[in-house]
Amino acid sequence: MLLTDCDLICFDFETTGLNAVNDRVIEIGAIKIFNGELIDQISTLIKVDIPIPEVVQKITGITPCMLEDKPRIDDYLPKFFDFIQI
Repeated sequence: MLLTDCDLICFDFETTGLNAVNDRVIEIGAIKIFNGELIDQISTLIKVDIPIPEVVQKITGITPCMLEDKPRIDDYLPKFFDFIQI
């Protein structure tokens, strides 16, 4: 079977660090591929309640001011789950 014969959902998360307990998601992106073609996509920044380390800001290009008017993770997850059909 070729990848072009599969339906795929690819997603990417940016976080404030690598600790699954203490760090937070700051960006979610996902795409749907059908028969090798991009058919849909979503992406959003996520507001967090912890500081974003300088090194993470440099790596991701995401700054605290960019998150001020964005949804919180609990508000956005239903949309993300709907997109990936969970």
